[in-house]
Amino acid sequence: MNLSGQFAITDAATPAVEVLLQRCSPRRLASVIAPALARLWRERLVSLATNKKGWPTTHFWRRAANSLSVQVADDHVKLTVTQTGVSQRWLGGPIFTVRAGALTIPISPLSYGKTAADFPNLTLIRTPKGVYLVQLPGASSTVRGVRNKTRQSRIASPPLFLFRLAQSVNQTGNPDVVPTNAEFASAALTAIQENI
Repeated sequence: MNLSGQFAITDAATPAVEVLLQRCSPRRLASVIAPALARLWRERLVSLATNKKGWPTTHFWRRAANSLSVQVADDHVKLTVTQTGVSQRWLGGPIFTVRAGALTIPISPLSYGKTAADFPNLTLIRTPKGVYLVQLPGASSTVRGVRNKTRQSRIASPPLFLFRLAQSVNQTGNPDVVPTNAEFASAALTAIQENI
């Protein structure tokens, strides 16, 4: 006598795989990783907030972080920073005059983040070390003259050097402005692991 058996095979895996595939579609993954990538870059930009000389901040990097926008597409995430000057600071390179006869480079905490137009009555001074825009002092105090006891003379403070003039400068790039591909990949992987 023969003994036989019949085994039914049903496809229970395909629906589960299809659900997993839907959760891992490029569009879904893009929407999952986009906030993490944006947060990583915003935090990086804000971390650059101090300037080399310790002068009062112009909030450049905060504005850069606030200008970051995110676009999610079917198969990618696009991050864009629209703050003028971010690419220049990242890549570096030469800066030339555009409309004016010279670049005005701030050399004082008072002129940092400002232009020459912000200061009335600037005077051009040429020295062996370069050409500068300075603000000449007003009267700071008065004393009696030495020769004539009734005559007043002024004691003025020295000129205030605000800007150095240059035809061009070569700015050194800062690779820390944009996270590395490995840093972006790590943030994306963490977001996927936490949300998928």
